[in-house]
Amino acid sequence: MRGHGFEVKLEQAQTQGVVLCQHVKTIDYKYRGIEFIEPAPAKVLNDVLAKVRVLVN
Repeated sequence: MRGHGFEVKLEQAQTQGVVLCQHVKTIDYKYRGIEFIEPAPAKVLNDVLAKVRVLVN
């Protein structure tokens, strides 16, 4: 958490930290053994999508 302009803080969630919007990538969850914890709140998802759109447009 560096306060970077493309970070979106996870608030009011079980998961702590930030989404690094500038690190868009595909991950094979089964191969890596990643466990789903919770869905992102709508506000977080909307903020992330807005920042990713800036990066890809």
